[in-house]
Amino acid sequence: MPFATGDIFQYELSTDGSHYTIIGTSYKNNPVLIIPSTYNDIPVTHIADCAFINNKAETIIISNNIIEIGAEAFAGCAELQTLVIGESVKNFHKGCFNECHNLKTIYYNAIAANNCNTSGNEPWYFKNVGMNL
Repeated sequence: MPFATGDIFQYELSTDGSHYTIIGTSYKNNPVLIIPSTYNDIPVTHIADCAFINNKAETIIISNNIIEIGAEAFAGCAELQTLVIGESVKNFHKGCFNECHNLKTIYYNAIAANNCNTSGNEPWYFKNVGMNL
C-alpha cells in the first residue's frame, strides 16, 4: 500500500485508492490535534492501531469521515483532557483510549456505534481515564 506524509500525519492509501488510514504523526507535542476528514481530496476513514499512542495533545478532535479507531490508537495520551468524536465513528477497537488519565470531557453524537463497551470485562475502550463513564 502506498504511504504518504502530510504536514503532521502519515497516511496509508487503501489498496483500491478509495480512502486513507492515518498511521501516525511526527508531531507529538501539539496541544490540539485535529484529525482531518480528507487528505489530497480523498476521505480519511480510519485511524490505525497505535497511531497516536503516548501523544501529548490536550484536545483531540476526530472529524467526520472517520469510521473506525484502531486498537490502542490513543492509549497513554496522559495529557488528553477533551475529546471530540465525530458522529461518523462507528467502531472503537480494544483499548483505543486506555490510560488517558486526565480525560474529563468527551463529546460524541453518533447515530449508532458498535463495539463501544466502556465498563465491565475486556475489552476496555476507556480504561483508566480521569472520569467516570
